[in-house]
Amino acid sequence: MAGYSSLRSRIDEPRATPEPTRARLAAPRRLLPLPPAVPDAAPALLPDLLNPEPTLTVDGAGLEKVLAFSFVAGDDAGVLATALDAAPIAASDFDPSCFFEELFVTELADSVLRLSLGGRTVDRNEGYLLRLLSQPPRDPRAIEQRRAVWRELAESAVVRRAVETVYVRVR
Repeated sequence: MAGYSSLRSRIDEPRATPEPTRARLAAPRRLLPLPPAVPDAAPALLPDLLNPEPTLTVDGAGLEKVLAFSFVAGDDAGVLATALDAAPIAASDFDPSCFFEELFVTELADSVLRLSLGGRTVDRNEGYLLRLLSQPPRDPRAIEQRRAVWRELAESAVVRRAVETVYVRVR
């Protein structure tokens, strides 16, 4: 298990500065627990496809200010990627250091999980995606919700086109 100790050190090592995309794909880091649901938030105002209770996992107020400046400047300057890098995900019983490299999770994300919409490749945060893939939620309600979202997207061309249209227009 020579690779285990080097993988363990990469997961536990603090990261002071953002790393290039390829380095972020090496292994996901330990996560914070999911923050509580936003109080008094109407579910229709805060859709959440990953969690059964609508949950804001980024600093909403801070992100709103930075995005306002980014909108004026015409470039998000990596703000969204940084917010997702710091966003916690649901609690999980899986320890990615036990299987991450052996199951080729990075290669799966690099090759199979690429998406094109409107003729353009969809930008995505690989670090966040890898954390989601390698640490499925402990809560069975979150698992069922994610399955239901995938099922609806897979079975309904109308819903799929609507999501694609919204994504293309927002980008």
